[in-house]
Amino acid sequence: MAKIINLFALTVLITLLVSCKPSKDDAIKYNDALVNEEIRVIEAEKAFSDAVINNKQEELDNLYNAFLKQIETSITVVSEIKSLGGDSKFKDATLSLLTTYKSVVKQEYAEVLKIAKVPDEEYTEEHNNKMNEISTKIDEMLDKEVQNFLKAQKELTTKYNITLTPTK
Repeated sequence: MAKIINLFALTVLITLLVSCKPSKDDAIKYNDALVNEEIRVIEAEKAFSDAVINNKQEELDNLYNAFLKQIETSITVVSEIKSLGGDSKFKDATLSLLTTYKSVVKQEYAEVLKIAKVPDEEYTEEHNNKMNEISTKIDEMLDKEVQNFLKAQKELTTKYNITLTPTK
């Protein structure tokens, strides 16, 4: 009789342990929550970049500030997301990417803003060259973090057998 009770207790314990593991749906929600914050930052970056490219002087300051604010908001949101089953690798990669974005916005994009505000009649080839140099630097700084983000996401999707679909 003791063997049956021990076997029953062991079965209940195993069932509880297995049921505590995050589900595929939990992993999808976790992925989506992190990716959505990254997308919000990318959209804010695109809005600012478009204003720079299209010389929309009157929008530059507001879009720059909105970009920075979105990064700060996204960092807060991601920081509050609980790790998935004790694994925070994807969350950590997301936070690292967002933190790098914040640094880039405060430094390199701040330089972009200054150059973009130069009146057309004063804008020189030197300004253009500096803008290209800064753009290359931004790409280089963010590329490593984006690769780490994608690697961590790939590990998550492989672990939980998730198929990603591209977003617009």
